[in-house]
Amino acid sequence: MLFAVVALRGVIELVLWLLIGRAVLALLAGRQAMGNGVLRLFDFLLSPLRQFAQRCAPACAPGMRDLLLFMALFAAWLALAFVKLGLRS
Repeated sequence: MLFAVVALRGVIELVLWLLIGRAVLALLAGRQAMGNGVLRLFDFLLSPLRQFAQRCAPACAPGMRDLLLFMALFAAWLALAFVKLGLRS
């Protein structure tokens, strides 16, 4: 059980870093963001989760959906940290 929690927490952490990296790169690229290959790679990797967030909150702007997705994943990451602590004792 501990292995599953640690593995899921690692996957969530990877997605969180992808969201942070995409946001920073979009800020740095500015108007040339759509032509950036690395940014398109981030979009490709994050597209399933972003589509899920779009289904959950269709009225939100895309930037707010990314923030909502980040906050939900961060909350899940923290919850899994507490579960991990409970499993260790």
